[in-house]
Amino acid sequence: MPDHPNPVPDAAAPPGTRPYEVQRLVLLEIASFPPPEGDELAVMAHRLREPRAEVEAAVDALVGVGLAQRDGQTVRATPPALRFDELCNVLTFVESKP
Repeated sequence: MPDHPNPVPDAAAPPGTRPYEVQRLVLLEIASFPPPEGDELAVMAHRLREPRAEVEAAVDALVGVGLAQRDGQTVRATPPALRFDELCNVLTFVESKP
């Protein structure tokens, strides 16, 4: 997308693809409902009902663009991802509309 003002980083999957959808699910999980100790990959894959390999690939892509951090099998949202969620949380935004 050379004409786009914010080009998509190489780690980001193109919209409409399966990796894109899994990245969206993972980001929502780690930013909107973060357990204090972080999310374990296997538990998150089970909770999201997605194959672990796809969840792991999504996590690695999100790490690559600075939205997630990973320590072994534990995943957390980065401070910028958490702040974005605070500002633009879709669930809160939809519920607050008249």
